[in-house]
Amino acid sequence: MRRWHWARVWTCVAVLALAPGRAHADGWLTAFYGVAYNDLTRDDSKPKTFGFGFGSMGQGVIGFETELSFSPDFFAESEDRLVGDNSVFTWMNNMMIGVPIGGQGGFGVRPFLTGGIGLIRQRVESVGDLIDFSNNGFAYDIGAGVMVFFGKNFGVRGDYRYYQNFEANDLLDVVFGDEADAFEFTRISGAVVLRF
Repeated sequence: MRRWHWARVWTCVAVLALAPGRAHADGWLTAFYGVAYNDLTRDDSKPKTFGFGFGSMGQGVIGFETELSFSPDFFAESEDRLVGDNSVFTWMNNMMIGVPIGGQGGFGVRPFLTGGIGLIRQRVESVGDLIDFSNNGFAYDIGAGVMVFFGKNFGVRGDYRYYQNFEANDLLDVVFGDEADAFEFTRISGAVVLRF
């Protein structure tokens, strides 16, 4: 009888020890600032870009993120006599693959790969309203980066991303005299991350 009692006790201990822990969602908010690179941008003044995003990743390695960014004076300074006021806006919805190193509750590092689809809006308005052009196009982005958390709730992130429209548009031909092609650029940025 005593043997069966201990067998039940050790069975319960084994079940509790091997049972998976409670799933814990790893959500975050980011605010970032960076620079963009494109053949059409000026070499001496890379366009600045800023924005915010939010995402979540559980105890696994798969997650998601939604991100919005804005780049004023993307093609040239607004005082430029030809181009004038101009900007690029992006809204991307991405899948993420990242492995948490060091856990999710304190100091930790999470390298990641990301990619998804969304929208790129380009706008150019020349001085004197000679040219007023805007284009909304479906696009994709791919990239990689790393998040470093210094505690439970605060961290930083650096990443590199490549953006491209799925289809060509007439912005390059109308404004810059180039053949119509798919709009593309890259971005390098750093971010503050608030984890919850």
